[in-house]
Amino acid sequence: MIREMNKNDWIRVEEIYLQGIEKGTATFNTMCPSYEEWDNSHVDSCRFVYVDEGKVVGWVAISPTSSRCVYKGCVEMSVYIDNDYQGKGIGTELVEQLLQEAKRLGYWSILSTVISLNTASIALHKKCGFREIGYREKIAKDRFGNWQNTTLFELRLESKVEKSANYFKNGFNCSQAVLAAFASDFGLSEEMALKIATQFGGGARKGEMCGAVSGALMVLGLKYGHYHYNALEEKGNAYKIAEDFMNRFIEKKGTVVCRELLGYDVSKPEDMVKIKEMDLFHSTCPEMIKCATEIVEEMLQ
Repeated sequence: MIREMNKNDWIRVEEIYLQGIEKGTATFNTMCPSYEEWDNSHVDSCRFVYVDEGKVVGWVAISPTSSRCVYKGCVEMSVYIDNDYQGKGIGTELVEQLLQEAKRLGYWSILSTVISLNTASIALHKKCGFREIGYREKIAKDRFGNWQNTTLFELRLESKVEKSANYFKNGFNCSQAVLAAFASDFGLSEEMALKIATQFGGGARKGEMCGAVSGALMVLGLKYGHYHYNALEEKGNAYKIAEDFMNRFIEKKGTVVCRELLGYDVSKPEDMVKIKEMDLFHSTCPEMIKCATEIVEEMLQ
């Protein structure tokens, strides 16, 4: 069970933090701060603990990245799990709860710095949709006196429509944009989602099914896909959901075929000249991405 942290939780919060200090891969600190020091350095909101049979076994919180008001929506996350409870999905639940609350409160960027040896924490961040934005080499010594690197992560708290649009603006194709926007909701890393969808852009470069549509169908497959042997009813239900999406998209845009949406065929060199002259990738494709993303959001609710 997840609930808001209160001052009475400090004994267990401190114990879990001390485990991180002892391990040497969770923090460079060698001493635990007092409650007052910790409280003053963290944001009052977005403090959560995970409780198992009355015992606090994990916690998550955020701290400001700057005192300047222009950066008020940019915070840094800390998440710690009791050694005996790691690998049970508790960290994922805590981070997802924090992200939901942070978005509600208007934060727009969640940063996190992880000691690069901490592979479990790196995996957790990627699972929850954080992207790796860099690293710092030999930034500090651990408690054993060894220089360590840190890996830097960020997660932008955007709507799915904003997220898919930004993927497209940053050079990813229409299929990648839609799938990646939803990937973390299903435990799929950004990297894996972008790789999976790579070949589907531009109707698989043949002007066939719109890439935004194929990306959307992959998202729906993650949610409703069939994977049991000889499960005909499950398979049929999955197909009905796909058909429902297709019908909704066609109702709004008239077709799911890339060449019909663009008015030109990306597989033909002479048509590509026209597409580029008319800037259709930047005028038409974003509308298809937005439409596909909105329909998927409706169908997932």
